[in-house]
Amino acid sequence: MTEWSSWIQTHPLQTAGLRLIAGTAGLCGLAVLLTPIFMIASANPVFGLLAVSVVAIAGYASVRHRYDGTAAAQSPDPVTKLEHQYVNSDITETEFERRLNTLLETDAAVGQLAANDTTEGQQTEYEVDTT
Repeated sequence: MTEWSSWIQTHPLQTAGLRLIAGTAGLCGLAVLLTPIFMIASANPVFGLLAVSVVAIAGYASVRHRYDGTAAAQSPDPVTKLEHQYVNSDITETEFERRLNTLLETDAAVGQLAANDTTEGQQTEYEVDTT
């Protein structure tokens, strides 16, 4: 759990107040940004529709990009997840140590595979051309 999410859970009234203020500020900013589009739409409906379409597509792309990146960034690494399980007494100390050793061995094996992949394009002494 991140620092912010634990703060949000322990301070629900302050969180609600901050969300209300942020929402109001966001709506005011949106009104300022959309005013020129409404002015264009009243002058020429075709250009107004085009402007609204561009803003809608840009907003959709921005939100989609934001959520795609957020999901990957928020997934905790296995060691942190294991530590939380141990701290919450979901697993015993011996189970924690066993799983931790398994994770560390797996990471070492993956690191070894990655190191071997970098030398894939190089010719080793055993692969020397004998023709």
